[in-house]
Amino acid sequence: MKKFISIMLAAAVALTAFALCACSDSKQDKTFKVGICQYYDSEIYTEATNGFTDKLKEKYGDNVEITLKKAKGDADKCDTILDGFVKDKVDLILANGAPALLAAADKIEKIPVMATCVHDFASTLKLGNKSGVTGRNISGTSSAVPPDAQASMIKELFPNVSTVAILFSSKNSDSKSQSDALTEALQENGYAVTAYTFANDADIADVATAACSENDILFLPSDNSLIQSSEQLAGVVLKSRTPTITSDEKLCAECGLATLSVSYYDLGTTTANMAYRVLTDGEDISQMKVESASEFTKKYNKEMASSMGFDPPEGYTAIGE
Repeated sequence: MKKFISIMLAAAVALTAFALCACSDSKQDKTFKVGICQYYDSEIYTEATNGFTDKLKEKYGDNVEITLKKAKGDADKCDTILDGFVKDKVDLILANGAPALLAAADKIEKIPVMATCVHDFASTLKLGNKSGVTGRNISGTSSAVPPDAQASMIKELFPNVSTVAILFSSKNSDSKSQSDALTEALQENGYAVTAYTFANDADIADVATAACSENDILFLPSDNSLIQSSEQLAGVVLKSRTPTITSDEKLCAECGLATLSVSYYDLGTTTANMAYRVLTDGEDISQMKVESASEFTKKYNKEMASSMGFDPPEGYTAIGE
């Protein structure tokens, strides 16, 4: 009898081990389908997409199928792209850019949605709290640079000026959120701050000219309209000799003087690591806190600095070097 029980126990253990192994192999062999909706077809958003795809391929190898679709600034295209992802039964969606996130939030209820290149998730999604947890099938990474750090950099570079203009598109809720946060931080440092908005790209140069003529410093948040009009802005700030601080390195390289830079590629890899935790580890995305960049670099535009006779203090790196 004891021998029979021992045999049965051994068989049960073997079956359990086989089942666990089979489950493990099944999970390991599963190919995940991931769809990327990239709203803006510009460098910083592409860098985030590249970081995301590179990291997922590193983690999954051939066990991940990634489909990239670009909306090229068209909200209607976002809807079409997302409908296609639902039809294809993707396992996860990356919404790259605040408009892509908004479109996904309106249409996608069950598929996990990771987002990146979004400044303020709470503001974009109109959440009632700032906890960093959406409580929905949405999480991701914020591209926000801490406003107090930006204000401190402006204070470090220009301690003896008093007025700052913030220029952004009135159609961009993400930029409005950046402006509000930075305004509060600058006011705490003793600056008078004025927001200047434009409704159409054709108005940017005129509004920027007014902002520069009426203030000591111009600040440009992350705003795709500004990036697309960077050549016009460069002409305005050079003519007025207005020191211009930007939220991202790309914009600074085109028309700015200095920036507190975040790596959008690294932001994408962080988002991919979060996606892995959802897909493979089974983490609940609705309780996953939105993450941010952990490191920022002080950089300056060497050509602009030379044109304005600006000598950056120690600790600033020239863009491209």
